[in-house]
Amino acid sequence: MPTRTARPGFWPGRSNVLARRGAVTTSQPLAAQAGLDMLRKGGNAIDAALATAAALCVVEPMSTGLGGDVFALYWSAKDAKLKGLNGSGRCPKKLSWRDFARVGLKYIPQRGWKAVTVPGTVDGWWTLHQADGKLPWKALFEPAIHYAREGFPLSEIIAGHFAKVDVLLQNDAARAIFLPGGASPAYGQVFKQSDLARTFEFIAAGGRDAYYEGETAAEFVRAAEAEGGYFSAEDLAAHRSTWVEPVSAHFQGLDVFELPPNGQGIAALIALNVLASQGLAELKKNWGDLAHATLEAVKLAYAEREAHVADPEFYAAPLRKLLSLTFATHAGMTIEKRRAVPRSGSLAGAPDGDTVLLCAADGDGNLVTLINSLFMGFGSGVVAGRSGVMLQNRGACFTLKEGHPNRIEPGKRPFHTIIPGFAMRHGKPHLAFGVMGGHHQAQGHVQVLVNLALHELSLQEALAAPRFDFRTENFVALERDYPEELRQDLAQRGHSIVPNDFGPFGGAQAIRRLGEDVWEAASDPRKDGCAVGW
Repeated sequence: MPTRTARPGFWPGRSNVLARRGAVTTSQPLAAQAGLDMLRKGGNAIDAALATAAALCVVEPMSTGLGGDVFALYWSAKDAKLKGLNGSGRCPKKLSWRDFARVGLKYIPQRGWKAVTVPGTVDGWWTLHQADGKLPWKALFEPAIHYAREGFPLSEIIAGHFAKVDVLLQNDAARAIFLPGGASPAYGQVFKQSDLARTFEFIAAGGRDAYYEGETAAEFVRAAEAEGGYFSAEDLAAHRSTWVEPVSAHFQGLDVFELPPNGQGIAALIALNVLASQGLAELKKNWGDLAHATLEAVKLAYAEREAHVADPEFYAAPLRKLLSLTFATHAGMTIEKRRAVPRSGSLAGAPDGDTVLLCAADGDGNLVTLINSLFMGFGSGVVAGRSGVMLQNRGACFTLKEGHPNRIEPGKRPFHTIIPGFAMRHGKPHLAFGVMGGHHQAQGHVQVLVNLALHELSLQEALAAPRFDFRTENFVALERDYPEELRQDLAQRGHSIVPNDFGPFGGAQAIRRLGEDVWEAASDPRKDGCAVGW
């Protein structure tokens, strides 16, 4: 076998970033610096995270926006507590599975108004800031407003997404913004969003109510009524985020935490438990055995994810059973060491999820992982009138299957792919992390933790190392520089390797505590972003 860090060129291509007073890491450099500016102004990690998230809504608009959802896990130093926030929105009250049945649809369209759910992001930000923010609310949006009004140059990967935007946009309001002059902006071109800047100014001045009950909400409803959408003023005004208790699994000395459903975080925990049941001490000795066992554990976890992840207000998933060591042991007994076992899990050819993840830390010991998303690239493709806000298409994550707990219903939150991750060691905050990439995220979490805890890679190496992406049955995609020996080993065990596949393989961010007063930060080279420290 090759060395575990074998990769063409000078891998991983980036060094870990070390700092004492704070750090921010995300997928776009301008956004990371916006968060760092808040730390320099005396803000804490929550302030830095929110300013970063707001800036990302401007500079990475295909992935996130004011029309999306937000989830967060963070260690509050003043409360000495790990807190979890679910900021996902609900299906409009006017929309149900019957609306699809009437027109003979078997699946929820991935674009357009039928895929739109109530945006949860702004209320989620407001809830986090009210609980633990330090700087004035208005100060958090100065970078976002600047980049929206004055413009910013498109970076490489983001420009690549813009090249395909014309076929994704669904209404004239979206085309006016994202096809200026009739053509998509190119690399290095300065891109402005004046309508979005104005909406940010409303939010900065008036808080969450300015968004859910003010002029922006009225514009959402006007656009929906004019274009066949489903929003009502009541849908928007009634939305609230939810504080939730994180769920956990123990893995190689780490207590790993995820948010409970309606997110897919339990799939990562189930997979870690199942993998641990296989005997980690022996698996570490053979890289092929470990890769195979990890993949098989992910398959089992994704089958449970498909069956049980839904809005907990409508369906009580059997979390105690699914996260028990007894269940992990029984599930693990079905793994065959030399043969891949076909299992139904994530949809074959599942669409890429375009998402942003950030981590932030400060000198007081606060540590945050926060994830914002529109879901697929440019969300629903619908911009709500003159608001400049692209609306998410999270409704496409519902199902129309009768009897399924994730069946679309009025007021229900959909299955969610976006999941922040957190780990504690000896009862103390140790690691904030996450892996973007739609359905890949839970298995991305598992692979990053395996890289850290079993392969003993550095933080930056653990994020950059080549990954697999399980699809369904025995089908798996392997990243282009996945070691050839491992590729052949998995194929010999019966894994069906998807040829010439480009993902999604995610984009990870992480910050880890070193000792008592040093933060170590890393950023995935698959994205344009970086880690910065102070």
